[in-house]
Amino acid sequence: MKFRLITIAYVFALFAAAMATFGAVGGALSAAWVAGVWMVLHAKPARAVGVLATSLLACVVVLTLLSAMGDARMATSRQRCAQNLKWICLALHNYETANGAFPPPYVADADGKPMHSWRVLILPYAEEPALYKKYRFDEPWDGPNNRKLWDQMPSFYACPGCEQCRRLKVKPFGEALPYASSYVAVVGDETAWPEARQVKWSDFPDGTSETLQIMEYSGMTTPWTAPVDLTYAEALAELTAAEAKGHINVTEDFFTTTLSQHARLAAFGDGSSVYLRGGSSEAHARRMLTIAGGDKVDDDAGEWTGADAKSRIVTVVHYDRVYALLAFFGLALWPGVRMWRQAQKKPPV
Repeated sequence: MKFRLITIAYVFALFAAAMATFGAVGGALSAAWVAGVWMVLHAKPARAVGVLATSLLACVVVLTLLSAMGDARMATSRQRCAQNLKWICLALHNYETANGAFPPPYVADADGKPMHSWRVLILPYAEEPALYKKYRFDEPWDGPNNRKLWDQMPSFYACPGCEQCRRLKVKPFGEALPYASSYVAVVGDETAWPEARQVKWSDFPDGTSETLQIMEYSGMTTPWTAPVDLTYAEALAELTAAEAKGHINVTEDFFTTTLSQHARLAAFGDGSSVYLRGGSSEAHARRMLTIAGGDKVDDDAGEWTGADAKSRIVTVVHYDRVYALLAFFGLALWPGVRMWRQAQKKPPV
C-alpha cells in the first residue's frame, strides 16, 4: 500500500492535534480511531452509515466518562488533603511517643525569638530523615543554608488545590508561595499548642477527639520552615468567617478548570479529620480549639456546616485546548470534505 506525502502529513497533523487536546494516550487512540474510520469508508463506502453511527456513540461515551473524571478529581483532591493531615498527625504521635510530649509550636533562641518550626521537628517521624539532616539548627529558619531547603517542602505539607492554583498562575485564595505550608497549628495557651510548654496525652482533658490539632489554611505567605502558624484569635476568626481560606476544590474538564473554596479540612488530636465549612458559630469554634475547656464538640449539623458559609469560585478557560479541539475536528472532517468534493466532480451515471 502506497501513501502520498500529503496523506502522511495529514496523519501526523491529526495525531498532533489529538494529543494536544486529549493527552498522549487519549489523543493517540482518538486519532487512530478517526484515521481507521476514514480508511474503512474510503475502501468500503457501503459501510458508511454503520461506521459513522458507531463513531458517534463512541464520542458520547468518551465525553460522559471525561465529565465523570472531573468530579472524581475533585473528590481525589479532598482525599489527598485528608491523607496529608493523617500523615502529619501520625508524625506528631510518633514524636510524642519518642520524646514523651508533642513538639512545641517553635523552638526559640535565648531571647525568645522563634527560630525553628514544629514542621521541621517532626521530619524524622514523617519518614524525612534525610531532609531533617540537611537543616541547620545553629542558624535561623531563613539562614543561608536553610533557605536552600524552602523548595524541598515535603508533599504532605501541600494542598493539591494550591498546587493547581500555582500551575494555572491563579491566586484567588491568597498569595501562597510554592513552598508555603497548607497546614498550620493553632498556637495559644488554651490550645493544643501552648507557647510556654509542650503538651502530653494527659493534657487533653476534653479528649483528643474533641480538640483541633491541625487546620488547613491557604493564606500562608511564609515558607514551610518558618515558625509561623495561627494564633488562637486568628483561628477563631477564620473558623467563624463566612469565606474560608481553607481547602481549594478543583473541578477540571477539557475547556475549563473551576477552583472553589468554601471550607477547610481539620484534624483532631486523635488523627480524625473533618470537613468544616466557613461560618461556624463562635461557641462551636471555641469548643474545637480549647484543650481543657471541659466541653464537648457539638455534632449538630448546623454548626458543622456553617449556616452563613460563602463560596469563592474562579473559572479558568483553557483556550489552548479549545483551539486544539477545533484543529482536531477540522482535521477529522477534512477527508470527508475531500471525498464529497471528489464525488461532486464525477459525471452522473
